[in-house]
Amino acid sequence: MSTDIAATNIPTGTSMFAGASDIGIVLGKVVSFEADSPTVLFEYNGEHFCQPAFATLQPLRAESDLGADVCVGFSEGKLDRPIVIGKIHRSVTAAAGGVTVSSEREIILRCGKACIQLKSDGTVSIRGTNVASRASHTNRIRGGNIQIN
Repeated sequence: MSTDIAATNIPTGTSMFAGASDIGIVLGKVVSFEADSPTVLFEYNGEHFCQPAFATLQPLRAESDLGADVCVGFSEGKLDRPIVIGKIHRSVTAAAGGVTVSSEREIILRCGKACIQLKSDGTVSIRGTNVASRASHTNRIRGGNIQIN
């Protein structure tokens, strides 16, 4: 869903359209934040709407969730009361040339008790219950200081 679409802000209390009570869940995009509350862009019956979230079920942060795709439900079936249910996480498939993931602050990969964290200051942290490093050829460890235990 592109954010360069003309969107309508719905005046409070005027959002009950015929059949609107059965809206269900729609896809949306976080387009801005005001006082830590997201504004979402969503489509219903071919029209695009841009509304401040009435509530969120998952905490969202302005610095990392702006532009995020989200699932949106509606309190009492009213379009002027969007509830952000959660972010949509899309899987990434590597093309022949590989995949680049970029962030200005940090990137965190988590799976159960394992975590790899990359920070913008150059810090790399690898944590897990068991960490293995294997090489079919030379396995080098280099650093200004190396501490073992």
